[in-house]
Amino acid sequence: MKEAQAVKRSPLLYITQPNLQPAYVKVQEYISIKKEAQIIEEESVTKEKKVVEQQGVAQEGNNAAKSTNDRKSFKEFSTLEKIHFFTNAKSNMPKPLCEIMTEHDTFQGKIMSLENEMVTARILKDPYKVEIPLSSIKSVQIIGL
Repeated sequence: MKEAQAVKRSPLLYITQPNLQPAYVKVQEYISIKKEAQIIEEESVTKEKKVVEQQGVAQEGNNAAKSTNDRKSFKEFSTLEKIHFFTNAKSNMPKPLCEIMTEHDTFQGKIMSLENEMVTARILKDPYKVEIPLSSIKSVQIIGL
């Protein structure tokens, strides 16, 4: 019995087996690459580099300033930048809970809008809606969402 099991046989597919030759499987021997797409991509990259180099020389100072402003953390923003961040945020982003410190009071709530140098905030305590002059705000900190 062990000798019969040692002989490797092909699987049975039909009730009566025809004598078939073993199948020769072709493995992929070559790779086809579309050269047109590569050429177009290379041309567009070189054109973009030329345009960037031409504009980069003229706007090098401006780009450096923009890249540093884009990469600042929220703690590094000025008070006005923080208020603009909250008022200009996307509508699908929830407004975070903030602590607004003024010269006389401290408010906890959400900054809703900025109009005519007046910041409108919805706070947690009564009265629930407060308008604060922009000049009297000392700092703005995020408490939570």
